[in-house]
Amino acid sequence: MLGSDEGKLLLANLESELKEDQDKLPVADVEAFQAMQAKLQKDGEVMSDSDKRKAVKELESMQADIQFAQQKLQKEAQERQQEILQSLAPQYQKVRDDLIQVDQIDL
Repeated sequence: MLGSDEGKLLLANLESELKEDQDKLPVADVEAFQAMQAKLQKDGEVMSDSDKRKAVKELESMQADIQFAQQKLQKEAQERQQEILQSLAPQYQKVRDDLIQVDQIDL
């Protein structure tokens, strides 16, 4: 169904919408995460244990936030693909039924 012209068009539209949503992901958060990670690697040797723990904890929190946003977007993509399949299913079933009748196929 997704290989049909209509399915391909709907998927292309979905991908462009999701691309926009993905571009809206908090890029600043990703950049801040990478900057903090680089700082920890660079200055980790001279940081106190409490500062290291605090930085690691903050990195873990930032990483969890980024992963949550990505998972949310992925779930949205899966739900939208399912909606596309459901919208195409009646057409697919009609064509299948017509082929069964025309070709006299016995299921």
